[in-house]
Amino acid sequence: MSSSATVSEHLAPAIKAGIYSYHPTSGLSINGIPRCQKAQLLQHLAFVDPGPALTKKGKPRVHQPVRPQDQSAEFYCAQMVHYGLATATDAPAPRDAAKQALRGSTLLVPAAVLDVEAGLKTRYDEENDRLRGGTGDKAEAGRQKRQRAAGEPGVAGSSDQPASKRAKQSESAVKLATGPVNLDAISGYYHIIAKVEMTFADEPLEDGFEFGLAVSPKRSHIWGKFDFGPFHGVLRSTRLLTSADGAVSFHWCGIDEEIGAAVYGSENSCTIQFLPGGNIKGAIDGWPCDEPRTVEFTGIRLFNAPMKEDAAALKAEYWGLYQENFENDAEDDYPRFGSFSRMCARDFSFNSDTEDSSASADEEDLDDYDGFSIRCAYDGFY
Repeated sequence: MSSSATVSEHLAPAIKAGIYSYHPTSGLSINGIPRCQKAQLLQHLAFVDPGPALTKKGKPRVHQPVRPQDQSAEFYCAQMVHYGLATATDAPAPRDAAKQALRGSTLLVPAAVLDVEAGLKTRYDEENDRLRGGTGDKAEAGRQKRQRAAGEPGVAGSSDQPASKRAKQSESAVKLATGPVNLDAISGYYHIIAKVEMTFADEPLEDGFEFGLAVSPKRSHIWGKFDFGPFHGVLRSTRLLTSADGAVSFHWCGIDEEIGAAVYGSENSCTIQFLPGGNIKGAIDGWPCDEPRTVEFTGIRLFNAPMKEDAAALKAEYWGLYQENFENDAEDDYPRFGSFSRMCARDFSFNSDTEDSSASADEEDLDDYDGFSIRCAYDGFY
């Protein structure tokens, strides 16, 4: 295949997610620096500066030949992330320290990095197919070819099948791709892409977002922490984590920075669908209180970037924020919760998903419905 034909197939620009990017011509890149293959990287690591060319008398020559140069510190720091020796959130290391770490490594690409690359490749292929013709037969054939290469069952290789049968196979492939949530591949920070409208700004906010998730020790809840700029808060899952489509519902408590008030009502909801390759897509509702808006977002889990807070810390922050404002509302002139605040206060003693207790398995299941205080508070006033 000619180079011009190859280039014409790559219509989409590189897909980016934080420090990661992907394009078929370079593969996965870290801050724009592709992975250097092991053999070539070992040559770079063995580099020794020959020093200036000398005269017969041992003095540097006036006209120096071109000297070979070592790779930059940025290059070696990128290779550390490629080979699992550093994370996306680590501060850049000095060049000598980075080279020393690489010399002591087996230089094997970890599975988590390969997962990030696979996730970005999937997103690139989808965007490239859209630019090349969207839902045409060529795009469908490209998707089927990638599915066969990935070993996915249920995708036929014949291109002369009826369109209805191809559509059913495509739908089956989607169902396989969006299976139940893999709780072992959730915890950590995510790079988020979203547009957040701001009350006091003409342009929406499109960067600077923070998003992280943590699974509770009993694996009964997913807790999360987010910052979308004008509002931030803590997430708590409110349904079983075994849905067939990989979607999980959440309630959230947080702070609306634009009006300087807590946001914790029953309308604060979030839905996240967990997709292959560490990808997610979701929507969060309920901000701000007086004008509910929906923020849609997509994201990808950052390799080897664990949450600073565990599930217990997020749980304490969530219930602390909720209980604090629940009590403060009782002192307002127009209380949102009034005298129900103490009556409906949540009992923290049982049904904990982060602490040991004598609760039975059935009681733990009921923990999915311990938002009774939320419903009780609203029943009399809304």
